[in-house]
Amino acid sequence: IFLLVGRRKAAIFVGSHNLTLSGFGYNRELSTCFEFKPGTEDIGNDIARHAWRAIETWLAAQGDVLPEPLREAVRAVSNFGAWLRAQAGAPGEVTFLAQTPSSTGIWGQLQPRLPERVKRIIVVGPFFDSDLALLSQFRQAWPRTPIIVGVDPATAILPEYNDAKKKFDFRNASKLGKRGGYLHAKCYFFDTGGSRDVLVVGSANPSAHAWLGTAKFGNDEAVIVRSGRAAGDSAEQLGVPKVADLRSLDSGNWKALTE
Repeated sequence: IFLLVGRRKAAIFVGSHNLTLSGFGYNRELSTCFEFKPGTEDIGNDIARHAWRAIETWLAAQGDVLPEPLREAVRAVSNFGAWLRAQAGAPGEVTFLAQTPSSTGIWGQLQPRLPERVKRIIVVGPFFDSDLALLSQFRQAWPRTPIIVGVDPATAILPEYNDAKKKFDFRNASKLGKRGGYLHAKCYFFDTGGSRDVLVVGSANPSAHAWLGTAKFGNDEAVIVRSGRAAGDSAEQLGVPKVADLRSLDSGNWKALTE
């Protein structure tokens, strides 16, 4: 979460980027940016308010890890934007979801928003757990739906690939996008071929820790969920459907992944 707060204008970015030069300059990343005027009906206000709640929850969970003066310094950001403390509206076609120690996992929050019928699921991500737990959740929810996974074999982390080869359709995404660089983007497109598409972009890798968190297990994560025709339009603009046209991983690609 990258939040710029002012009394008259503000912006928030929620994406895959770390706070590094690579994250903001060299990698292939995906981020959603909202620029807005505080106190208006602009959706950015609600996104920022939901994000601020997640930040406050994260601060409260740090215990002695973060000194209290530092936590108060972060909370003081809202002094420049009292509008952050206002009640956020109900989730709409574009919404912010966070996985925190006091929330259910992202999967638990997202699943009720997803359509019953999905034509295909396209996933792009760099890090997977050895059980392929998230992809298995997708398979359980939609047993007959193709699950296409774009990875860069040179940089992705896939600890156990024997089951991966049998159960899911992995594609070589090394050339995905208009530029080179480390493929650090995380994206999930639930393609219905119509008006009920769902696109998820944010920090969450395709792993159990990132999506299936509980109070005692899992990462803190933040994603933007876009639903309806806007999701399909955004996916097209990003080139996400092109993952389905990429070549399947060959034996050399699988070897590169294991190394």
